[in-house]
Amino acid sequence: LFSNLPEEKAVNLFTGASFWRLRKKYEFLNAWLEKQGCLVKVGISMALGYKKNTQAFLELYLYLFQYRDYPEDEILAIGMGACGFFERRFEKKWGDSSKYRELATLWSFHSSEIDHQAEVHLHQVRPLNHPVRRLVSLVKILTDNRLLGVTEDLRNIWGSALLCCKNKKDFTDLQKRFLQLIPSYEDPYWNTHYLFEIESRETLLPLIGDELRKSVLVNTFLPLLYEGIRLRNDIEEIKVFNQLYASISAPNNSKSRYLRHRFYGRSLKKKILDRSIMEQGAYQIHRDFCVRYEASCEGCPFVENYQSSTLAYL
Repeated sequence: LFSNLPEEKAVNLFTGASFWRLRKKYEFLNAWLEKQGCLVKVGISMALGYKKNTQAFLELYLYLFQYRDYPEDEILAIGMGACGFFERRFEKKWGDSSKYRELATLWSFHSSEIDHQAEVHLHQVRPLNHPVRRLVSLVKILTDNRLLGVTEDLRNIWGSALLCCKNKKDFTDLQKRFLQLIPSYEDPYWNTHYLFEIESRETLLPLIGDELRKSVLVNTFLPLLYEGIRLRNDIEEIKVFNQLYASISAPNNSKSRYLRHRFYGRSLKKKILDRSIMEQGAYQIHRDFCVRYEASCEGCPFVENYQSSTLAYL
């Protein structure tokens, strides 16, 4: 279907699905407003989980919220304990580290009272993206009150940029301004260690890298922005937002490569998914249809629904 679909129809399809996805993401984030207040913190916490641990990190954020006034290392120890990182197999692996032993001691003071168990996946996780490092960032986000004003900052930046964005460079600069709203955390231990190795690294190891920042921009900032834009229904404002969205490149990760191959095979038309606005639409279509027919496209209702124009996001 996709390799033979005219580009204009493909663009309309993926664009419609991506904006449907923005609304669904906003509705999901907004569901936590009354309980947790800061939607940005919820969104960043989910992004920290990466694709394999999104739900686990959302649950960890919600559980650790009650400990947000504790010292950072104490919250980290509770989070690690809830993930099982003080079990015997990890103690054998990391027990020579003084940092690990300090955290294990802190955990021992709380282990009897913690009733949350988080299931985190560790298979094929790079050291820089290991759930322990992501937990460190989660703790810092949990305790960072500066993030409480990010939604307002986001809207102010958008309002000031509306009349200024005319070309590609303007939208690139706007992206940078949004990304700068995500703090770069410094930590004397974690900026020099992947995990619990004995030797310090000479090169700086960031806690929140560029890939994670872009994920927050696409999956948290844009849904928060778009909801207000959608309600105002100003044609010119919607046009500028579309241009911003279309200016953001898609990540070259395994999920994106899989969708390019599944939807387009060897066709060069798959380059249409190189932009986030198209890629997010592909994600939504895959979520709504392909997860039920992973082994084969045979019998999938997508084609019939698309041809009859009964898809909700068309």
